Amino acid sequence: MTLTYALFGLSLIIAIAYLVCITLANARTTRRLNALRSNCFVTSERGHRIRYVNASPEVRARAETN
Repeated sequence: MTLTYALFGLSLIIAIAYLVCITLANARTTRRLNALRSNCFVTSERGHRIRYVNASPEVRARAETN
């Protein structure tokens, strides 16, 4: 019975640690993308420099994958 509780506790700790890691990674990605969206200029399809917020969805997707 004690071994069952120990294994349950261990699996619970692992699950919580996994969720914390995912949350931290998501927060870092969100901060990076927000900085990109608010401060960045990207090159449009025609080669002109435009603000990220004014770019087409294709240009935004290309900027976020680089």
